[in-house]
Amino acid sequence: MKIGVISDLHYENHKILGGPLEAGVNRRCADIGEAVRTATMEAAARGCHHVVVTGDIFDNQSPSPEVIGWAASDFSSSHRKVFLMPGNHERSSNAKGHNALRALKESCQCVVVDYPVTIGNKDLWVPFVENPRGIIDSLLERNSGIGFIFLHAGIVSEDSEFWAKEGRNTISVEDCERWAKEYGVRGVIAGDWHGHRILKDRDPLIVQVGSLTQVDFGDPANCGKLVILDTDTATVEVVDIPGPRLISLNMAELRAMAKGQWPVAYPNLASCSTYLRVSCTAEERNEAEGLLESSITRELPGGVVETLRLTDWMIVDVVAVPGAQAILELPPEKKFVLDDVVRTWCAENATAIEVGERAAETALRYLHSVGGAS
Repeated sequence: MKIGVISDLHYENHKILGGPLEAGVNRRCADIGEAVRTATMEAAARGCHHVVVTGDIFDNQSPSPEVIGWAASDFSSSHRKVFLMPGNHERSSNAKGHNALRALKESCQCVVVDYPVTIGNKDLWVPFVENPRGIIDSLLERNSGIGFIFLHAGIVSEDSEFWAKEGRNTISVEDCERWAKEYGVRGVIAGDWHGHRILKDRDPLIVQVGSLTQVDFGDPANCGKLVILDTDTATVEVVDIPGPRLISLNMAELRAMAKGQWPVAYPNLASCSTYLRVSCTAEERNEAEGLLESSITRELPGGVVETLRLTDWMIVDVVAVPGAQAILELPPEKKFVLDDVVRTWCAENATAIEVGERAAETALRYLHSVGGAS
């Protein structure tokens, strides 16, 4: 059997470049719906029996009735049953049913799984909980024959950042391997973290699905994936799904993009609704506006010309503060990532390398502990 998996949709009237409301829903929310409908249609076309959404369907625990209605309509248009589990964003508490997905339970096309449970004695479902490792261990001890685990949690590995390893809602690659060895688990498919990643392709299969759409300029570029799980072979096919892409550029990168050198991290950008945030000086603002208001194209091998689907843009004035230029010159995939901003600023302003490193570590521990980083 094939199962289509998407994650972290974050339905909401997002304020950044959201555009006007139409019947209570803005452009950014409509973009999310377009991506969801595309993903469910692709899943059906590729032979999936049903679709699973591994958490964070809504961006908060109190979505408006219009946003709920928009999501319900998108799921109702699916040609396959859609299974939903709550993530950390839409939960009000850990009590069963105390989450924003309660409103979708009455949809004939949706099945809401809002507490850890085994389904068909083959799969284990774990929505957002603060101790997924312990709960999974307990359920596996009581239920034999579990093949696949679907959950809303970040998966850490040896190369993960220290703050990720200390997260309250994480499991590790070693956990997954232990579950495979002790209980015969064949695969772990997780939502929550927004960057798509296949950590292992077999024995067991370990996949971080990644967010279907970018919801902020700090989100990883490697998103917009439909993961198709083949339960017979314990393998996956990954399909790119167009959706809103939020990209930060400096002036050098904008000029390069206008000349056809688009960010390599976004290979299918022409099919996506694109939002740009450009950082420039006051002297560069007129040039930036002129480039953004023009048609931005690139030529592919064979003479095919693609045009950027630029939905909206914003310009951010560069402020003359220590470290600002170094931050702007970071590689595109790292720009505006909190860790890099903090470390760069501390390195620029500390009197000694050791002091800068210690300051950065202390600042990051605090910011991540209070939710200052996504």
